[in-house]
Amino acid sequence: MIISANNRLIIQRLIALSSSILNYSTKRNNNFKLPSYTSESTSQLLKIFNNRGEYEHAFQLFDMLIKQNNVSIMSLLTILDTCIRSHHIERGRQIETFINQSIKWKDDIRLQTSLIKMYMKYQMIDQDKISKLIIRTKKKKQSIYSS
Repeated sequence: MIISANNRLIIQRLIALSSSILNYSTKRNNNFKLPSYTSESTSQLLKIFNNRGEYEHAFQLFDMLIKQNNVSIMSLLTILDTCIRSHHIERGRQIETFINQSIKWKDDIRLQTSLIKMYMKYQMIDQDKISKLIIRTKKKKQSIYSS
């Protein structure tokens, strides 16, 4: 793989961000605060960890996002994919509970489709659960029925 000068700078920046995130203490003592990164950069880091197979790093980063209240749709979709790849179905169930508690994400069709995919992959879902997930979404599209 040939890395151009532009890509090299981006890769170096992502590596620097990832190492600073992973080495940062999440404890809130005295004046310590969690670093704030844009949700776009953290979603990219989650995707990088997921693609590299560094699932524990992805879960740690996602936990940090929850503590910062900086979770986005893309980070949720990526962490659900991480749960599927790493066979952490219990973690996926916890994330489903987190999604269902949020008014903002509860009816998102992409998240519901991803949840169906996760449960179908491990054959842990029956027709009733699928129906409930589909009915819960307000905007039903062909993509959710074909997942």
